[in-house]
Amino acid sequence: MRDYDEGHHRQYLNILMCPNIPCAIIDRLLSIVRRRYPHTKITLETDVKIGPTCFDDFLPHLCLFYQDHKLEKIFPQCAELSCDQLSLVASEKYLKKMGHPVSLGDLGRHTLIYTKQQLEHYGGSIQGLLNSHIHAIEINVDKSVLCLVEKGFGIGFLSRSMMQASAKSIKKVLKNHEYIRRLFMGSHPDWFVEKELRMIVDDLVQGLTYESDS
Repeated sequence: MRDYDEGHHRQYLNILMCPNIPCAIIDRLLSIVRRRYPHTKITLETDVKIGPTCFDDFLPHLCLFYQDHKLEKIFPQCAELSCDQLSLVASEKYLKKMGHPVSLGDLGRHTLIYTKQQLEHYGGSIQGLLNSHIHAIEINVDKSVLCLVEKGFGIGFLSRSMMQASAKSIKKVLKNHEYIRRLFMGSHPDWFVEKELRMIVDDLVQGLTYESDS
């Protein structure tokens, strides 16, 4: 149920997020909601598996999630915030030792590093590849993928933004096998007014666009 009528009269605001949301987006969102709701208690929570079962203890007014048809039904008021490219990458040290794969079939000779979320949300050849791969390291967060790739443990799936954050030399492999990851913000009409959602989304997207252009 809504705890306010309109605008700034909200008493509390719960924001639920899936893992691996870029820090720039979280920081920008918190800045926006603090400005729009200066007297509101804001709670931010991350859950690996977002769904109705986690709503018993935490009712989300807003939810940040990567494209997922099930979540789009739970949060029918939703809008795209950003999209990021997901690529297969490895360190120069690893590639010198193990060689450069030239096809998906060549990955059978390599260790593949990925997150649970990537396994759940990517269809087609990427999901089949992850499901069938023998030499694999499955972990929870993108930062851990980056850490293991930088140390030369294998080939990992990383977003463009995460690659840019790396202080070490990592290279794309199999450049014709890249995927798009779309980030959405959603809400349910029983929990949040759609007009308010759209205003937050517009402010957030505008700020992120400005930061990327500057």
